[in-house]
Amino acid sequence: MLQEETSSGLDSQQKLEDNLWTPKFLFSPAGEILEKFANEEFEDTCLFTLRIQAEYLSLSRGAEYAYSVLASRATLYPHQVGVVCKVLAECKRGALLADEVGLGKTIEAGMVLKELACRRRARRVLILAPSALLNKWVQEMESRFGERFVIYDAKVRSDLRKRYGNIWEANPRIVCSIDTAKQPRYRNEIGKVDWDLVVVDEAHRLRNASTENHKLLQTLHRKMTLLLTATPMQNSIMELYNLVSLIDRGVLGSPEYFKMRFVGTSGNLSLKNSKEMRQRLQAVMIRNLKKNVYLGMGQKLTGRVGQTLRFDLTSQERELYDQVSRYASGEYLKAMKANDQGRGFLLILMQRMVCSSSFAIRDFLWRRIERLRWILQDDHSPTEVGKGCLNRNSLFDRIDEIDESFNSMPDEEVQETLLEEVEGCTTQPRESIDAELRELEYLYRLARSISINSKGEKLLQAIRKLVDEEPDAKILIFTEFRSTQEYIAGLLESAGHGVVCLNGSLTREEKDAACLAWRDDASKRIMVSTEVGGEGKDFQFCHILFNYDLPWNPMRVEQRIGRLDRIGQQHTVRIFNLSTVGTVEEHVLNLLDEKIGLFRKAIGDVDIILGNLVRAEGKSFQQMIMQIHAQAVTMEKEEGGKRFRQLASKIAAARKAFENGIRQINRSVWSNMDLSVWREVMGSELEQLAKVEREKIRSFFLKFLEVHGSVPEFFDKDIFSFRLPEVMEFSSRLMGNGVVAATFEASIAQKNTSLELISFGSDLLSNAIEASRSRGRCAKKEIFLKHDPRYEDLNGKEFLNFNFKVSVNSLVSDEQLVPITLSLNGGSILQHDEVLWLEGKNLAEDVKIDRERLESLYQRALEALQLRIRKWIETIEGKCQIQCRKEGTSINEYYSHADDALREQEACLQRQCDLTLKKKNEARSYDAIAELDKEYMHLRNQLVRLKRNNQKKRAELSEAWYRDRIQLKERSKISVIVTLVNLAFIRISLQI
Repeated sequence: MLQEETSSGLDSQQKLEDNLWTPKFLFSPAGEILEKFANEEFEDTCLFTLRIQAEYLSLSRGAEYAYSVLASRATLYPHQVGVVCKVLAECKRGALLADEVGLGKTIEAGMVLKELACRRRARRVLILAPSALLNKWVQEMESRFGERFVIYDAKVRSDLRKRYGNIWEANPRIVCSIDTAKQPRYRNEIGKVDWDLVVVDEAHRLRNASTENHKLLQTLHRKMTLLLTATPMQNSIMELYNLVSLIDRGVLGSPEYFKMRFVGTSGNLSLKNSKEMRQRLQAVMIRNLKKNVYLGMGQKLTGRVGQTLRFDLTSQERELYDQVSRYASGEYLKAMKANDQGRGFLLILMQRMVCSSSFAIRDFLWRRIERLRWILQDDHSPTEVGKGCLNRNSLFDRIDEIDESFNSMPDEEVQETLLEEVEGCTTQPRESIDAELRELEYLYRLARSISINSKGEKLLQAIRKLVDEEPDAKILIFTEFRSTQEYIAGLLESAGHGVVCLNGSLTREEKDAACLAWRDDASKRIMVSTEVGGEGKDFQFCHILFNYDLPWNPMRVEQRIGRLDRIGQQHTVRIFNLSTVGTVEEHVLNLLDEKIGLFRKAIGDVDIILGNLVRAEGKSFQQMIMQIHAQAVTMEKEEGGKRFRQLASKIAAARKAFENGIRQINRSVWSNMDLSVWREVMGSELEQLAKVEREKIRSFFLKFLEVHGSVPEFFDKDIFSFRLPEVMEFSSRLMGNGVVAATFEASIAQKNTSLELISFGSDLLSNAIEASRSRGRCAKKEIFLKHDPRYEDLNGKEFLNFNFKVSVNSLVSDEQLVPITLSLNGGSILQHDEVLWLEGKNLAEDVKIDRERLESLYQRALEALQLRIRKWIETIEGKCQIQCRKEGTSINEYYSHADDALREQEACLQRQCDLTLKKKNEARSYDAIAELDKEYMHLRNQLVRLKRNNQKKRAELSEAWYRDRIQLKERSKISVIVTLVNLAFIRISLQI
């Protein structure tokens, strides 16, 4: 039945297209503008011109128009621009961005987002990522593309819940942990929102179709999907299918058809019909290889090399470390036994701080002591503290999500705040608090007695040596904690080194200024940064990195190194890891270096290596470390060492399996598929387009400032400052003192991040456009032209200039600004419309045209407009027909192939039945006949059940096929919306 219907569909493609290609014209009301003109309510010609320019700049362009080249602060590489051009032109439902590690998939996704936003097709955007990457996404999108997002962490969700029924409708741009979004209480709400774009980072987490992550994506209503992963499959070809089907299920067909057509018989990663599969994947998948990208740019591949700097603690430091470890370990085991996750993470934080520096643990202990003293006051109790932060139910929700929340917050003070809120939800006896307070006061006295750290001295020695080896090289030092950062900065400055600090307490402007000072000031050789300080920053100009302390999260370590080891790096990245002998830090470093290999090469999907292990243990990586360490401290030290070795062996085995899987995939799959994008799109054509459009933006914005009384002050031809006009002050985020420094050049804004980039999507340009579109509806002007034979017949003539915006909506959409000019001296239509967009001067004479005549001229202008745009509309019709046939064929093939797969299942089982029956007929012994008869009846019953189930499936497929065809027909209809932008009376005079 289905085969007949889909075959009929293939034969009757023309039926689908009947009556589709006659455009439906919709004319927006023009009465207000005509009324103002008839009443002689004319505005200044400057405002009239600004409105035309503003409408031009707000037009939605075709796929060939690269907004992001003009509007991005990121350094864009040819392969990235190629990716964006391909996605916009060919990947209507989204793409699987599978570039190798280090080629900038985040930037590619940001460019696609910017392109869609500039076309008004990205109003609601959801970015799903691992919790450790949430801040990175927010920073990257704002600093590179000027697109602001809200992180939906536990606090934000709780605050919004008080004011909104569905919190996912409260903000149009959201970044959220996928582990939060997939929870049932959120998944249902997210599924009710219509998303324009959904982006999933580390999308290999969706490869298994039975997981909650995959099911979440299936429930989301979305127009476009971007999946980012360097490893779209690991164990099976079906993993790649599961990802691609989330973008466009028609590309690879139904699961049954895919298995029948493409999955080989020699293993999960065996492939057949690879040429056809590559052709299909090209519709949605892009995979650039690092060697090809670097070769195309004429650059050599760079690597990374790690070096461990070991040292011993002094007796005082050892005493502090041992006592803190004893306390933290004992309390951690108690907390885990009581399932007190909040307190458990607070104790992990404590252990990490004592590994970092005496100053970090000292300040932590003091904050904790102050808090406990406050709780012990007569009018406070732990439960009251909890109520002061959140209601009890919300706190229990946060306990469930504590691992996610903790990992997403690199600032130790914010971490402590969250964890203490959770602690406040539990009742702790007063005597227990007294005992804890006494213990912490003792540890605090130990920490306060230490003024010099051995780790700091080791750092100084290493930097002195580096200065001799590479006197001009920049050095980046990472630490997790602000107290340690302050100590390092003071230590280095006292030794005569120029230091810049970067942390989460700085504003965006202060962070940008710090990065510029470090990059450009030769006296500022060293930057000391916390995790949050370095997020969203590219430091390819630096190739020396110190890990002063190590996060117990491999993904965060990779993020640190990734700030330097990325496309554009010219040197081998040197990584120095400070390791304290005889501490848990030594074990962590061994796991990260020897077993995972983070310091030898880029491993983008670290969580794949640890994923099975984490799931098997039921603990995060840092929880596993703390559990072993705590048991070693409180029980047998040798037993702890043995367990660390066991963990190391498990990680080494997981890494080996990962690398073997990658090698097999590269050999059996990717070697047969070139899905890279390499286009010379950064060539002269695109550069010329960018130059022309940049000049139009510049002309409009400077004229806007002039009209509104703001005089720009240029420091050179590309950098200027101005005072915000009053018309912008209430709509712009750039309030301050009202003075803004800016540029129109993206390349300059990349280097000087304190400058505002005035381009598509920027607040300044958007506000200027909106302000200009609200005025300039009617004007009367006189234009003086230099003597030109082409314009001799225009001298002294009077015209009405109607400026229309025409928007075509269908499978292919486009917009144009079209002028129609009618002569008032005979009624002819002027062909040289462009001369009438010159600003001219305000005409002093009265202009009287009654409403009836004006309406008649307007109708004539509409007739002329339809004639003028006919060829343009026909071109769009042709593109729509091609797209419609392409999508219609895809729909038919999907359902036809699904039916073929069902028929093949039945045929396969029928062949088994026939073979068994033949064996039965040929059998000679009674026992053999009986056994084969039993087998035959079993197969016959299976076949009957299969046909019955397949009949139901065919009915469902038939309904779905019909529904998809109707939806395609609706989307294929062409509507042409005509809007009168403004209207002017014009007199032309030639200068002799």
